[in-house]
Amino acid sequence: MGSELIRAFQRDVIEGSMESRKFFLSLKDEPRESAIAFCRWVVSNITYEKHPVIIKAAFDKLAHLRDIPSLEPLAQLREEWTNTYLNEYEYLIALMENAQTGAKCNCNVYQDGKFNVPPYQDDLEEIGTGKRDHDGFIQTDLIYVLCRTCESEWEVEIDYTYHYPHSHWRRNN
Repeated sequence: MGSELIRAFQRDVIEGSMESRKFFLSLKDEPRESAIAFCRWVVSNITYEKHPVIIKAAFDKLAHLRDIPSLEPLAQLREEWTNTYLNEYEYLIALMENAQTGAKCNCNVYQDGKFNVPPYQDDLEEIGTGKRDHDGFIQTDLIYVLCRTCESEWEVEIDYTYHYPHSHWRRNN
């Protein structure tokens, strides 16, 4: 991995001129191997205590890139992550364990109703939208997505009646 990515990260994120979220989003343009190497560097050289948002973003990227060797370092953060939104931690562990079992995609994790996974994941392609009316009382958004790996189609219903939008996944094929 080029040191220019590390320098850009240190200059833009650590020194505060760019949000870490935006920097990690830009990694989608990097080759998979470079993104994995960079995220491994982050979780090895940046401390969770000082930069929890950065560490979470790096592990999120590693989980979605299905980097199985990162499962052990992620597992070691359980105690520290407990005082925050634990469900996001459990979701990343589930993604890593799913990859470890040899699953070719993340659909097994998406269909598990205990995780509130929005349909806007890198491995999914949006193929349509809609609305569902529930007895004239509430209306929910429908997002139809296609897994780019296994080609499963999903209907994801976004329910806004919770404290935050909640996603319900149903296989379409």
